[in-house]
Amino acid sequence: MQEKFYGPWTIQVSGFGPRLRFRLTGTDSSDGFHIAESQPYVLDVTGDAWTFLGQSSKFGDNDWARASGERTRTFHPSLGLTLRVFYDFLALSDHSLHPIAIPNELLLDCVCRDPELAPVPAPPPPDFTVPGPGDSMDDWPGYTSVD
Repeated sequence: MQEKFYGPWTIQVSGFGPRLRFRLTGTDSSDGFHIAESQPYVLDVTGDAWTFLGQSSKFGDNDWARASGERTRTFHPSLGLTLRVFYDFLALSDHSLHPIAIPNELLLDCVCRDPELAPVPAPPPPDFTVPGPGDSMDDWPGYTSVD
């Protein structure tokens, strides 16, 4: 699956998959192949227009092909525009007599950092707290007691 991106994004990479990788091209400083490591890590990617391509390998290092994954796009009020890409790939071990299935998972959470698409900070909501027993409403601003 190939995706085209514009502007600054943050990509959090997690999962484990030595037979899954993704390639970034057209970025300002993050071009190349990236794989999931034992610990999640974050890539800050910038560029006018850049592409992301997921790849998988069934048998070894020389048979990389375009991988298919699942993607979802959402807009979170606190984060902004997000894209989640999930690859789940079952590769075969290199043992030729009795191949073993090796699970590979790669999860990429991409968050757009473009200021024009960033969420606008909202003011805190009004306080509609009802006074409890023994509280006096006379202390509330703008309240006038009618006796």
